[in-house]
Amino acid sequence: MYKSKNKNALLFLGLGLGLTALIGIGWWYVQKKKKEEEGQALLPETGSSAAPSAPTQIPVKPFIQSSPFPLVKGYRNEQVKQLQEALNKNFGMTIKVDGVFGNETAFALERNGFSTIVTAELLAKIIQGKKAVETAPTTKPKVPELFNTEQAIRSAGRIKELIENKGIHALTIEILRLKNVSNYRMVNEIFKNYRVNGVRKTLVNAVLDPHFDPQSKEFIKEALMKIGLKYHPATKQWTMY
Repeated sequence: MYKSKNKNALLFLGLGLGLTALIGIGWWYVQKKKKEEEGQALLPETGSSAAPSAPTQIPVKPFIQSSPFPLVKGYRNEQVKQLQEALNKNFGMTIKVDGVFGNETAFALERNGFSTIVTAELLAKIIQGKKAVETAPTTKPKVPELFNTEQAIRSAGRIKELIENKGIHALTIEILRLKNVSNYRMVNEIFKNYRVNGVRKTLVNAVLDPHFDPQSKEFIKEALMKIGLKYHPATKQWTMY
């Protein structure tokens, strides 16, 4: 009985080992065939004349400068040619007109006081023949407005009347209307022949009448100095120079 049980156990063990080995061999064979099929799929077809395609290249667009300015040394374009022509024509240069911004063109710019970095505005200026620094037009000295005899007589009469009536504001305006020392001198020569409140006086002494209040006198003094008279505090005298 005991021997029969051992024999059955050994039989089942042998069958189990054999079945395990058989399953392992089958699995290995399936994996091997699978790898072989995958390897064949990667190989190119025999007899095919088609060459392998080249990788796709992305076209590179060339850089195009939107504006030719500013023109600098080393540039070659039509604007440089215009610059060279203008320098020769308007500034007496003799540079080669070839459209190439070289040492010769740079020297011609510097010699005439221009920058060697030429903007569109600077090119237009050179084409127009304008200098690097425009000199301001000389202005003639302004000729003072001079009274004629009739004007001087009317002015002297109005001043006499305003002094006697103490019209300070209007008197100040009338003095300012003289505008310069030349007119004051002409009016003063006429005024000295008048009697102001019964007394002959020079124009400056009459308008600074002692009866005027200090503030009024200051207004009159300021008007006299604006037309060119000089006051000397040390001597308390007025002069026309």
